[in-house]
Amino acid sequence: MYIKLLFSLSLSSLIICSEIKSQNIRELFVQKKYDIIVETSKNKTLKKEDYYYVARAYSELKQHNKAVETFDLCIKKKLKADSVYFYRGLALRLDKQYNKSAESYKMAIKINPHNQLYYTELANLYYYLYQTDSALINYYKAREQKYQSGECYLRIPAIYHAQENYEKALEEYLLSANAINKQDPAYTEILKQIGLLQYSYKKNYRAAIAAFSELIQLMPEEYNQYPWLIKSYYAKGDYAAGDSLFDILKQKYNSRSLPKEFMESGRITVDEFMWNGRLVTAKKYFNPPVKPGEHFYQFYVLNHENTKVTQVLFTEKVTEVIDGLQHYLCGIDKETNKRYTYPVGWQKDVIDYKSLKGHVFEILDGRMQPMESTKPR
Repeated sequence: MYIKLLFSLSLSSLIICSEIKSQNIRELFVQKKYDIIVETSKNKTLKKEDYYYVARAYSELKQHNKAVETFDLCIKKKLKADSVYFYRGLALRLDKQYNKSAESYKMAIKINPHNQLYYTELANLYYYLYQTDSALINYYKAREQKYQSGECYLRIPAIYHAQENYEKALEEYLLSANAINKQDPAYTEILKQIGLLQYSYKKNYRAAIAAFSELIQLMPEEYNQYPWLIKSYYAKGDYAAGDSLFDILKQKYNSRSLPKEFMESGRITVDEFMWNGRLVTAKKYFNPPVKPGEHFYQFYVLNHENTKVTQVLFTEKVTEVIDGLQHYLCGIDKETNKRYTYPVGWQKDVIDYKSLKGHVFEILDGRMQPMESTKPR
């Protein structure tokens, strides 16, 4: 057994030596052979440039303390390139030596003040330490440099967004959208946030439509984003454009290609509007109702605090067709659980949303009362 073990170790050493003879340290690093690099560094005299890749290999193996020691050895050997200080800073951060990490990043920046990633990682460190002002200073400096990564373009507006400074957040999202390389994954997230702020905060539905349209053009299978564009069209009063997008989702629903949430509920929110300071959300089912009691449209009226639903209005397929009407407009008071039927009905499964929304306002304003023996109109 002992002889076998020695033979195995010798064979392993031979393999490593063979690899080292045919490849230099840098080539091994490119091939991600980190274990071989580390093992070799213990038994082989290296050039000073090789210690940089040994340190990087330790970092990749998550041996951050050893990485720092080896980066320090690089510096002692007069290998003081900006990348040495940068990756040393990363290793120090991961080793939770935050002050030393910041100083190492700053040295990298001093040597090369035009590398965007150096400012970004220093900003990330400050952000992680909840030093938001220092983080913003360095994210801004990063955004001024030639593009390398999309992180700083997204982080700047996201900080203001988290602080609920929506005006400044939107301003910075727009600046970042113009500055970033549009192939970067961060660009689509920036577009999404622009759309959300234009829709929810500025009520600039035309601008929201532009942002969400570009987002969907770039990510046509991100079906979670379609309702935002539909709601923007509905808010602008362009129901035909919203319905054309709804029809795309309907096709995907019937082919079982939508996200789980949509498949389970069978509906999406198509409109949101305010009534007397209260939010009303309108939902539409992908397919018209088939069975009596099933709904096509639903309107949820929230309380003033937007914490609970107080009233629901909906179109419902009737149990018995009266005067050719297949759907009635009904409602439930959620506080009393009392059900109402209103004098509005439809003969076909096609229900005009604009007129339906008008009837909802009539009910909410008290201009339409539930029917007793009155025929629907």
